[in-house]
This record gives sequence, C-alpha cells and structure tokens, in this order.
Amino acid sequence: MPLQWAMSTGNQGVVLMLLAEGRADAEMAKLAVQQIEAAFATSRAGGDAHYAAILAAQLPEARALAQKLAKR
Repeated sequence: MPLQWAMSTGNQGVVLMLLAEGRADAEMAKLAVQQIEAAFATSRAGGDAHYAAILAAQLPEARALAQKLAKR
C-alpha cells in the first residue's frame, strides 16, 4: 500500500510541477517539490528502486522551478 501511495503522490507532484510552470504559481511549485520528495522517500524505503530513480530524476527540475518562481 505505501508504494501505491508513493506512485500516486509522485505522479500528482509531477502534474503540479507542470501546472505551476504554466501558471507561474510559486506555492504550487513548492507543493510539487514536497510531494515528489515524500514519494521518493517512501519509494526508496519500500525498496522500489526503479520508481525512486524516476522521482530522483524529477526532483532537480521541480526544485529549480520552485526557486525560480519564488524569486518573482
């Protein structure tokens, strides 16, 4: 069950990141980072190395977007 939660939460985080970029919404970008980080930690702890790697690859982009939008 935790891995299903992680997949759902991670996917939501990625969608939030895309929406935040399109709307230039700093709060939404911050939430996206939080969701991706939580999903990454749960995936890694649950032994799902494949999905953890996918999320790890998304984190730098999400963090960079959140920082960029926070400066506006």
